[in-house]
Parts: sequence; structure tokens; C-alpha cells
Amino acid sequence: MTTEKLAQVLESLLFVKTQPLSIKQLANGLNQDQNKIKAGLKLLKEKLSASGVKLFTYKNKYELVSDPENTPYIKKFTNNLLPEKLSKIALETLAIIAYQGPLNRFTIEEIRGVNCVWILRRLLVRGLIIRRKQGRDFIYLVSREFLKHLGLDGVEDLPNYQKNKNLSK
Repeated sequence: MTTEKLAQVLESLLFVKTQPLSIKQLANGLNQDQNKIKAGLKLLKEKLSASGVKLFTYKNKYELVSDPENTPYIKKFTNNLLPEKLSKIALETLAIIAYQGPLNRFTIEEIRGVNCVWILRRLLVRGLIIRRKQGRDFIYLVSREFLKHLGLDGVEDLPNYQKNKNLSK
């Protein structure tokens, strides 16, 4: 299979698949060498660069997403039921989790100085953060959806990430 054809197949596959896929999964599923998959993904990313769809990479997994610049139009069209804007409190909490996370609720509340149960619940409902069980507690971190919305590959791509991450030390 040529790289051009492979890029087309990858585009179709990632369009239909609802979950991100790793290079290994793609290589195994298509019976192709991993280096050939990488070349196909690189070509696909180039081809999509001028379109409203982007190849998104998160934790070495790939998926197709809408261009973050088109989010206002998509939200307007789909008439999202959740309030459009986040409150100052929600943005502050989200920034704490993005720059300092993963954190447990106690630590977030210690930083903010107030109870955060309600705001964490709202951020979870909106899909901007996720929580994971760690021992007897839950930790909170930003979601893949949050990163996709901002067009970032990881929290390290946030503005002044290293400077702000080091503030917690």
C-alpha cells in the first residue's frame, strides 16, 4: 500500500473510530509496519492542515477532531445546553488543576481557600477535568477534551507551564 493510500485509509479509520488509536493498534489492525503507519499519519496531518479537521495526538494516540478555531461556530450550531462561559471561580480552579495537577480535592481547596465540591462537579460534567481513584482518594486532572478544545497536545504546551508548575515546589 502506498503512503498516500495508507493516509486515506487512516483518515477513514480515524473518522469512523470513536476512540483514539495508537500506532501499534493501527499497525496491527491494518497489518502494516509501524514506520509506515507513522509516515501515513505524517502525510495525513499535512493534508489536513488546511481543513476544518485536524489530526490530534494525545499520549501517543491519534484521533480526528474539529479545528479548535471552529469551536464557536460548532457550539452555536449545536446549541450547547451548558452555559457558554465559565465563572471566574471555575476558571481559577481549572487553571490550578491544569498547572499544578494532578491534585486531590483537599489540595485544591487548600490552594483556593474554599470548598470546591460544587465547582469540581461542574467541571466534571462539562468534561473539562477527569478524576481518578488514587488510594482512598480521588485526584483531578484536565481532560483530553480540555486539551483538544485549546488545540494542545499536553499540559506542557500551556503558556508559562514550567514557570507556573515550579511555583508548587
